Amino acid sequence: LLGYVAANYLATKGALYRAQSEERFEKYVARRHPVLGWVTQKDDSEVDAVGSRLIPAYPATENPCVSLYGYSFTLSSDVDSSIACSNQLSILLKCRVNNFGTPGYGSDQAYLKFIHNRSDTAPIVLLAHLSENLLRNVNRYAWLQYPGASFHFKPRFLAGKNESLRLLPPLLPTRDTFRKIIA
Repeated sequence: LLGYVAANYLATKGALYRAQSEERFEKYVARRHPVLGWVTQKDDSEVDAVGSRLIPAYPATENPCVSLYGYSFTLSSDVDSSIACSNQLSILLKCRVNNFGTPGYGSDQAYLKFIHNRSDTAPIVLLAHLSENLLRNVNRYAWLQYPGASFHFKPRFLAGKNESLRLLPPLLPTRDTFRKIIA
């Protein structure tokens, strides 16, 4: 029993390899976003009509003054909506602050989420960035960085000539390629 518990813990830290199941791969493929990769935020009961985390201080979704995009710190993943940074900022600014943070997102994905978010009408947008995002921005398969991340395939920007950026879409291996990966 102790060995089982220890092996499960070590697998989540990347110390032991645990192959992903084909069934979980199929579930990922069915719900992935073609541009963003994964779209996990909070569960649906904690997201409002515009896709923002609930803002208890300003529940009406009209006329936001600021929108936040970023990763789990932006979302305030581990705390209740009432003490999340977006709700606290709403109280300080006396206006609604939307929160479109998504756990595990690099600044590239957060930017793409902003670009594709038609329901965001805030005149000011803040894009959160953490030094760890440098690794997230160049990695296209989150399992390499976070072994418990399962099938988090993401897009990536490449710097081109003349300071242009080229978007590489999220990886989506075929079923055969996936079998080779887990083998």
